[in-house]
Amino acid sequence: MVRDYYGILGVEPSSSEEEIKKAYRRLALEWHPDKHEQADDEKKAEAEEKFKEISEAYAVLSDPQKRQNYNASGNPDAPPFNFRTQGDPFDIFSRFGFRTQNPGQPRALRGQNVQMLQDISMADALFGTEIPIKYSVTSPCVTCDNRGATEFEFCDNCKGSGFIVQRTQNMIMQHTCETCRGQGHKAKNQCHACKGHAVIQEEKQLNVQIPPGIQPGASLRLAGQGGQGLRGGPPGDLLLQLRVLYPDLAKLTDEEKAQLQSLLTK
Repeated sequence: MVRDYYGILGVEPSSSEEEIKKAYRRLALEWHPDKHEQADDEKKAEAEEKFKEISEAYAVLSDPQKRQNYNASGNPDAPPFNFRTQGDPFDIFSRFGFRTQNPGQPRALRGQNVQMLQDISMADALFGTEIPIKYSVTSPCVTCDNRGATEFEFCDNCKGSGFIVQRTQNMIMQHTCETCRGQGHKAKNQCHACKGHAVIQEEKQLNVQIPPGIQPGASLRLAGQGGQGLRGGPPGDLLLQLRVLYPDLAKLTDEEKAQLQSLLTK
């Protein structure tokens, strides 16, 4: 359980160093063990415990670095959480199926793989052909570097920490900041290119060569024809699954049946 040092000294988290010092002196004078030498054992033990708490609280809150750590994480000996150095907090690329590397410095991201079902005729499957295809891919917005905004600012609600600390009596509870959703900062200027979504939809068109004799249900992998990468990352691939459309023999004329027979015997 995290101890509420502000509550122990009876001050607010926004109190100045001088206010904290005055509160400590007042309480230390009140609970110093020397003032309770003539008291019973229970009162002596209470005074010793109170004085120990007061001294511990002041030792933390009078030290600027320990106070900063305590305000951020509840632990005076641990550095505050730094959400800005844990990778890109606005990187929502992984939500769209992109693969990423280890967080930290800005990293290269591989583009999205795209899967597509394409119908071809039986003649095309037998003899091969070239077909034009159109498809849509989701790619990272290069204008804002996949962040959704071109400028950011610290969250006023959590002071950039990403969470809110609530103090009740001698306990401290913390929860994610609802304003910035735990990021510690928020968009100031939304990206006009992606309208804050960090990704964009792109329409692509290309001609695909279908090799002769391809089997029904086979897939073609077209390397580099998926979504574009980010920060030097390679593009994704297009996975084209082929579905062969067979003619309805009952609806064919005798001439068409003869042509089909000729195709199958070549």
